[in-house]
Amino acid sequence: FKDSRGSLVPSDQVTVKEDGTAVHNESGEELEQIIAKMSKSLRNVVNPDDVIRDYGADTLRLYEMFMGPLEMSKPWDSKAIIGCFRFLKKVYTVFSTDDDKGIRDFAKEESDDVKRALHKAIKKVGEDIDGFRFNTGISALMECLNEIASKEFTRETGETFLLLLAPYAPHLAEEFWNRLGHEKSLSHAPWPQYEEKWLKDDSIKVVIQVNGKKRGLVAVATDISEDSLKNLVTEELSSTQYKLSGAERFITVFQKGTKIPKLVNIIQK
Repeated sequence: FKDSRGSLVPSDQVTVKEDGTAVHNESGEELEQIIAKMSKSLRNVVNPDDVIRDYGADTLRLYEMFMGPLEMSKPWDSKAIIGCFRFLKKVYTVFSTDDDKGIRDFAKEESDDVKRALHKAIKKVGEDIDGFRFNTGISALMECLNEIASKEFTRETGETFLLLLAPYAPHLAEEFWNRLGHEKSLSHAPWPQYEEKWLKDDSIKVVIQVNGKKRGLVAVATDISEDSLKNLVTEELSSTQYKLSGAERFITVFQKGTKIPKLVNIIQK
C-alpha cells in the first residue's frame, strides 16, 4: 500500500474494509493498493505454513495457480483463498460418503450432458497445462464439477475427473484414487483423452437484440433454421415490452465459419 505522498505503508498497518477500501490504522488516510514483491521490510510476507495450517497444502497450491497467468504480477488476497478451499470441499463432498467404504456409489450410465462437460474439461485442462495457463484450467474443472455434482455419473467419469484434478490438488486426488481401490499412484495412470463428438453442444443460447441492445436469450438447437429461429425469438418477446409487430427486420449473426446462430438483432422502424 502507499499513501498520497507515494510512501509505502506496511500491510500490518492497514485495515481493508468490506467495500475493499484500505485505510492507514494510525492516520485513517485512504491508501492505494499496489503490487509489490513480498519482503520483510514491507512486512507483507505470507507464511505458507499458516495457510497450510488453515486450509491445507492442496488449497495453497491451487490458489497460487488460480491467481492468474504465471508471467503477471498478482496481489496476494487471503480472502480469495476461501474460494479455492470451497471448491476442494465440494470435490470431497461429491466423492465421499460417511460409510466404511468412504467413496460414493457410481452409476452404470450417465447423461450426455455429463459426458460433454467431462470431455470439454479434458480438452481445456490438457491444453491449458501445456500452455502454462493453470488458472483457466482450474476454471474449467470448476465448471465441470458444477455440471456433474448434482447428476449421476460413472466410475470412469469420476476417475477421469480425479486425474484432471491431480496436477492442481495431488493430495486430495490421490486420496480418492486410493479409496477407489487402486494399488498404484494415479501418477502412473495415462492422461485422459477427449472425444470430439462430445465437444459439440446440441443446443446453445442465442442473444436477442432489439435495435442493437440486448433484450434476452433463447435456447435453440445448433442446427435450427433461420425461419424457426425467427419464430422462437418472436415468441420469446411476445410477453415482454418488446413485443413485435411483424414489420421488423431480422439480422442473424452466425458463429465464424459455421451456420450456428450467435445472435439475432431485430431492427424496429
